[in-house]
Amino acid sequence: MAGAFLWDDRVAKAASLTAVTGTPVASMPLSNLLDPQPRLRARLLGSAAGVLVDFGADTAIDAAALISTTLPADATVRWRIGPAESLVEATPLFDLRFDTGSITPPPGYTFRRASTGWCFDATGALVAVATDTPRYDHDPITLACLGLLLEEARTNAVRNPRFEGATAGTPGTAPTYMSGLNGSGLTGSIVGTGTASGVPYVDVRIQGTASGIAATMNFETNAAIAAAQGQAWSLSAFVAVIGGSLANISSTILATNEYTAALAYVGSSLVSAGLGVDSVLRRSSVTGIIAGATVASVMPYLRLNFASGAIIDVTLRVGLPQMELGAFVTSPILPAIGSPAATTRAVDQQWIAGMAIDGAAGMSVLVDFTGTTGGVGVIVPWSFTPASAAFADSAYLTQSGVFANIGVTQLDSVHGNYASPPSLSATEGAANRVVATFGPAGITLACNAATPNTHTPVPSYAGILTTMGLGGGSWGGGPGTASGRSYIRRIAFYARQLTTGQAKALASTGSSLDATALSHDSGIIAAATSDAANGNVVLLRSTAATGRYMQIDAVAPSASAIDLGRLVAGPLWRVSRAMAYGVTEGRLMLDRRDRNPLTGAEFPVLALANPRITRFTLPLLTNAEIRAQHRTMVTALGAAGDALWILDTGLALSELNIRSLWGAIAASGDEAVAVRDHPASNSRSFRIVERL
Repeated sequence: MAGAFLWDDRVAKAASLTAVTGTPVASMPLSNLLDPQPRLRARLLGSAAGVLVDFGADTAIDAAALISTTLPADATVRWRIGPAESLVEATPLFDLRFDTGSITPPPGYTFRRASTGWCFDATGALVAVATDTPRYDHDPITLACLGLLLEEARTNAVRNPRFEGATAGTPGTAPTYMSGLNGSGLTGSIVGTGTASGVPYVDVRIQGTASGIAATMNFETNAAIAAAQGQAWSLSAFVAVIGGSLANISSTILATNEYTAALAYVGSSLVSAGLGVDSVLRRSSVTGIIAGATVASVMPYLRLNFASGAIIDVTLRVGLPQMELGAFVTSPILPAIGSPAATTRAVDQQWIAGMAIDGAAGMSVLVDFTGTTGGVGVIVPWSFTPASAAFADSAYLTQSGVFANIGVTQLDSVHGNYASPPSLSATEGAANRVVATFGPAGITLACNAATPNTHTPVPSYAGILTTMGLGGGSWGGGPGTASGRSYIRRIAFYARQLTTGQAKALASTGSSLDATALSHDSGIIAAATSDAANGNVVLLRSTAATGRYMQIDAVAPSASAIDLGRLVAGPLWRVSRAMAYGVTEGRLMLDRRDRNPLTGAEFPVLALANPRITRFTLPLLTNAEIRAQHRTMVTALGAAGDALWILDTGLALSELNIRSLWGAIAASGDEAVAVRDHPASNSRSFRIVERL
């Protein structure tokens, strides 16, 4: 039977204890865990309690124990030891969580957009956002926050997306510049107009027996939107079925007709596949390249396809058509009410000025974003330049629509540009969490869960970096100018170079905690507490693990609060010989006592439960143990110090918790307080009274 003592408690000497999970109760703080009177308990509200111990320096730990907890039978624990990067979250200079729907801007922050913008709010309604105000966009169907919306400038060439001028009737009056839904001998009607969740719409009905194969609703005249061969255009509109059905209709599509300067029909380069139209008003779109060499204008429209002779009766709700020059669809753009006209939304710009960061000394950035350029162009989710705002001395992240990758570039007009900058594969239009670190270890780029790409040459800079673009290039006269369309969910900046492991963890999970740097991780294990164990949980290693930090996590799903009486950890004295026969274990049934922590004198305390007690002898200690471990232990503990006695390090955890005692190794007058060395007898006797 191999016993052990944990007597050199390093938690009591720790630099700090911090609650990482659970809310500390002010009247029962974590500092109570260090109090010599263990009746002063620490309490953390919630069903989880996590305590981070900073030993102040690398410390070898063989064992840890939670003493006198209130952990129930369903509780689990986890025990970890390691350096700061594995257990202490790196502290950013700022951490902007745009996915929460608002931020606290850091000093020097500016947002600019020289026009009204539109986005969907948390209720799914399309709302106008004032000039120079950020837009936090949401999915109009799921209502999930998509993040901060940053877009290049765009113009909606459809002049009347509000459908002004329409009047109900059969056929009624079509909206200004538009036509009703008609064709193939069917009867078309304007049912009415309105707004649904902020989206202006017109309801149109078409019915009868078709004499042709299609019916269309034109969103513009054929001469209003100038276009040319090779241009990329995008058409979008909201469509839903609100009456009748799509029976006998083979497809519903968005398309454009192309015309010469003389308004002769050329063809249709933009033709969507069939739209997934149902009763929900949702946006559909099509993007394409103008093919005709003689094209001078285009006309966007909605078309229903069917067979001649089909019986048709359907009412469609059509909302906010948008025709824009660009290879992808952007947010809705609306003119002022009562003033139908082609309307431009200005570019979004966002940056921080007045910073003073020496990039060569070390810096790191996290950007969580989704970007689109339509297959051409480059998105710049983050950039940093010196006071001159010169492109030639900048550092920046990019996503290329052409090569579908994430890259990092560092330029220096004095020392020369950084050779072979790191890049990683990525998918345009997909979520990417990107981390770049700069400094004495070179440059590291991490993206999502991919293996980081690191280049060891140390980057140089011509000066102190001062202007940071958040979602755009920060150089030139328009710092932070957006390109393409981006949803920025988070930007965090660290004024030091993170390790490669931290960069990978941050890109993978959003947390800088690098589990690969841990020297010990028990994983999640059952706490195996019981009434017989008095709430104790004893955690052992076969050999010591070294680290500056230790974290103990306890989770009890059925609890609303978790109490801890003591947290201890340290090296073990593993005794070389088994105990002698005649071990006694029991309780002090009538002798409820506590001890003065200064004098060791015992006194009755009625508030304490009957403590457990064990008596045993270690008869065959080695001379080295007598002169070193035992003598050092009893000298350090004296009459008042406590230690953990572990009866058998080979026991299962449930039995280990029951049989191990935290208490007085030597009560006043006991043999174990002596520091005498008797060469003829290597026997030492112990009386251990549990401290609850």
